[in-house]
Amino acid sequence: MNSSKDILNELFVDLFQHILYLEEQALNTRGVDLTISEIHVLDAVHTVKPPTMSNIAKDLLITIGSTTTAVKKLEAKGYVIRSKQEDDGRIVLVELTQKAKDALEVHQAYHREMVEEILGNLNKEEEAVLFSALAKIKSYFKI
Repeated sequence: MNSSKDILNELFVDLFQHILYLEEQALNTRGVDLTISEIHVLDAVHTVKPPTMSNIAKDLLITIGSTTTAVKKLEAKGYVIRSKQEDDGRIVLVELTQKAKDALEVHQAYHREMVEEILGNLNKEEEAVLFSALAKIKSYFKI
């Protein structure tokens, strides 16, 4: 018989894999030609202020080299524009194009639908238990 720890581990692994897979599939079927990693880079560009390469890397918990590679790909696809900061040419700023903003809207819509679907299947007590458990799990994974 599997222990609670084994079951929880299996649930986490399966859940994370399925969420990322379903999210990417939803984006692709809605006309967004990006991987889930690429959409998360766009989300970081949208979120961090100022959107410099180093701030994006910090937000995503990846190296600046990995960020550079990802941003170059996104630039080639027409999703971002890179420019050097006027007062310090060593700092590279990243700006979203309209194409990126449209892709992020599709991504955000998917998240809204996912949350509505999950909450629609729970009663208020189950919802409260889910929120409490997820808050505790999130605090564990905080860096």
